[in-house]
Amino acid sequence: MALLEDTLLADGREWVLGGGGGGDGGGSEGARKGPTLADIEAVWVLHWMIGIPGALFDAGYVSAERFPRVYAWVARFQAAVGAAKAGVVVKGMSGEEAAVVLKGQREGVGYFEKEGEVDAADPIVKVYGLEKGSRVEVWPTDSGAGHRDQGCLVSLDAEEIVWETDAGVRVHAPRHGFRVRLARPVEEVGV
Repeated sequence: MALLEDTLLADGREWVLGGGGGGDGGGSEGARKGPTLADIEAVWVLHWMIGIPGALFDAGYVSAERFPRVYAWVARFQAAVGAAKAGVVVKGMSGEEAAVVLKGQREGVGYFEKEGEVDAADPIVKVYGLEKGSRVEVWPTDSGAGHRDQGCLVSLDAEEIVWETDAGVRVHAPRHGFRVRLARPVEEVGV
C-alpha cells in the first residue's frame, strides 16, 4: 500500500495511469475519465482485503488514515464499477441458449477471434505430422492427466494450442504444462 500511496498516487492522480491531479505522466491525465486495465490489475486485492471484515492483519496500521490516497482510489474504483453496472440490463437465458451463444451459432455469428496457424516448424507438429484439422488429444501434465480432451486442431504455436471439440466449442490451453499428440483410435483407448 505504501508503494501506491507514496509513488503512483502521490501526485494526486485519480487513477494509476493518470487523471485528476497534477502528475506529468505523459500529458493525458486531465483527459482520463475513469479506470484502466492498470487500475483493475492493481486494485482487486486491496478492494477485496478492505471489504472483508478481519482480512487486514492490523487494521490500525492499514487504514484510511494511514493510506488516504489508496483508500480514496479504491472507493473511486468501486464507484466507477457501480456506475458502469447501473446502465446494464442483464438478460437471462437457458442453458441451451447459452450453448448456442458459446458455439457461435447465434444469428450466423462465428468465432470472434482470429484463427491462428499450426506452426510447421514445431517439433511436436513434425513428430506427429499434425496439421490444421488433425484429430488431437490434449491433457495437462500436472493434475488431471487422467482426462484427455479430444478434438480437431485449430492452431498450435509456441504459446498456445487451440482445438475444437465435437460439440463445437474451441478450447485454448497454454503449451507450457499441456501435452498434445494425435488422438488414438477408440479401439486403442479401450472405450
